[in-house]
Amino acid sequence: TEAELDAMRALCGEALEAGAIGVSSGVFYPPARAADWSEVAALAVLDTATGGIYTAHLRDEGDRVIEAID
Repeated sequence: TEAELDAMRALCGEALEAGAIGVSSGVFYPPARAADWSEVAALAVLDTATGGIYTAHLRDEGDRVIEAID
C-alpha cells in the first residue's frame, strides 16, 4: 500500500541520513520476491538525493540472468 511504501521510504531515508552509503535489495528471496519493480525504484531513487548507491541481488544469476537484469 502507499502507507507501507511511505514507511519504507522513511526508514531508508533515516538510514541514509544516519550515514548509510546506499540501499540494497534481495528480491530473489521471499517475501521480497513479491516486490514490484516500482516499489524497488521508489526506494532506490532516495539514493539520488544523497549520492548513495543502489545494489541488488538479482532474481536469477543462471541461465536467465539477462531477464533478471531487465
